[in-house]
Amino acid sequence: GITPVREAVADWFGFGSTGFERVAPDEADPSGLPPLDADLPNVSRAEAEAVLGRPLPHLDAARFGLGEPDRLALPPEGGVLLGWDHGATSLWVRTTEDPAATRMRKLLDDSDAVQPVAELGEGAVSVTGDHVLATPHRRVAAGSVVLWIDEGIEFRLESDLGVEATESIARRVDPTPTPG
Repeated sequence: GITPVREAVADWFGFGSTGFERVAPDEADPSGLPPLDADLPNVSRAEAEAVLGRPLPHLDAARFGLGEPDRLALPPEGGVLLGWDHGATSLWVRTTEDPAATRMRKLLDDSDAVQPVAELGEGAVSVTGDHVLATPHRRVAAGSVVLWIDEGIEFRLESDLGVEATESIARRVDPTPTPG
């Protein structure tokens, strides 16, 4: 039934910074919008870890063609964005205490599927389909994504590799690796 999905999404609203809104198809259409990583300043690993206040999460996803990120960037909404050219993949990492944390809205139409993801972090949801991510700073194009919270970190993994692969990659993220 649909009730567990509604409950999972309602639970997600309780601890994530992202709200989900059903809107008219034209409002959820990301055509012409820039990607999340457009025009963001690149930073070094040391700078990224200083912003995050902890080591960057480790991603063991070599079998998906993802090794070390191709770039690290700082979104205006806070946190750090790790980007890979392969699969147009990005992992946005923000601490849940981030003072710059802002409410973000995922603008979805009825064709976008929001599903809970079992046994990932302290709670997770996937969104399948292209949509708009609206923040107080900008509107960007978003694709299929997995969102979860683990160890005081909010994660947003977006990839063109497909939802199953994206969920599998998400399960390989170590939120608290040892430095060095």
